[in-house]
Formats: sequence, structure tokens, C-alpha cells
Amino acid sequence: MNRSSSGRTRLIDAAKAQIPVLNQAAARRVAQVEQALHDLHTIIRQSRSATAGDRIPDRLVNVADPDGRPIKKGKLGHPVQFGYKVQIVEAENGFVTDYSVSTGNPPDAAALGPALDRHRAQFGRDPAIVATDRGYDSAANQRDCQRRGIKTVAIPKRGKKSTARRAQEREPAFRRAQRWRAGGEGTISRLKRKYGLRRSRYRGYDAVATGIGLGIFTHNVRRWAQRQTV
Repeated sequence: MNRSSSGRTRLIDAAKAQIPVLNQAAARRVAQVEQALHDLHTIIRQSRSATAGDRIPDRLVNVADPDGRPIKKGKLGHPVQFGYKVQIVEAENGFVTDYSVSTGNPPDAAALGPALDRHRAQFGRDPAIVATDRGYDSAANQRDCQRRGIKTVAIPKRGKKSTARRAQEREPAFRRAQRWRAGGEGTISRLKRKYGLRRSRYRGYDAVATGIGLGIFTHNVRRWAQRQTV
């Protein structure tokens, strides 16, 4: 053990000894100091490795939330953001029936199949309509939706489109589904503005995912209450 580590250990032990009755609040503060010191030493170690030209997998990039990862969104002024990627599944009448929280920035297309599996497990059948943005487009997803017997698959194709594909995306059912999906952006905006999905006050993947779930639950309860008054 080097002198720095020994001094840090003595400092923490001394702080603990000053607490005659280790209540929850005091224990939490001690844990926060321990975590902050651990993160500080991790950053110092990473900086030395980066200076030496070493590659650092799963590096600590966010002291406020070590589980948060950089996400390249390409937005003007904010090309890289830090946090988690959330997928929302909305059904009729504005209820959110499923959500998933991912670390990093996994491709949207890979999330569609698991979301459909969870829908079937929850409702006992596949949905009649699937409407997404073009980020979910892939040949595998198109085949999977057809295999499941989904009546309307409104997933815009990326890249160059054939004449038949352009005609398919102009069909009334496809356009209705896409208009409905566009309305879902309002639900996402409301979840961000009112229910804490824009910025989490929690730390760590499990806590953040729980907070997102509570926000969605509150949204659904309010949505249900609004429908009772109609």
C-alpha cells in the first residue's frame, strides 16, 4: 500500500470513528466520500494511461454517474451527450406499455424484436400495427414483423427506395400509422418535461432505470385518470 492509499484509509477510518451512532444519513455521507475518492483515483489512473497512449475500455467518463456512457447524437451544439438510451413503446390512448433502458448507444434496430417479444408476453399476442422511425429499419426486422403476422408494418426504409417500396409507404394504412407515431413524440416530450426523463437525479443504472419506470407509471396513472373524466 502506498502512502496515498494509507493516508486515505486513515482519513476514512477517522471519519467513521467520529460518528458515535452511525445513523443512515451519516453512513450515506461516509459512503459518498469513499466513492468520490475512488472515482478520483480512477480518473488519475485513466489519465496516466491515456497519456501513455493506452486504450481504456469502459472508462469512467461521468463522475456524477459512473454507469452513464457517451452517446453521439449529432445535435448541433451537443454532438455528444452522457447518460442512457431509453426506448418507449406507446399503445392506443397514450399509455406507455413498455420501456427499456440501455447503456451506451446500441442501434435502434436491435431493440425492436425484444420489444415485440415483451408485448406478446404481456398481451398474449403481437400488435396489429408497428410504427417506428427509420432508425428501426432492417431487413431482419421487416421479415420478423411479417413472420409474426403484423397487419401494418410502418417502418420507413433507410437509403434508396425502389418504386414498389415508395408506393408501399404511400399507402393509407402506412401513412396513418406514421401520423400516429409522430403524435407519440408529444408523449416523449411530456415524459421529459413532467416526469423526469430529461435528466435523472439518480446515480447508477439500476436507480436511473427505476426512476424512469416510476415516471412512466405516474404518466400512465394520470392518463388513466384523465380518461375517467371523459
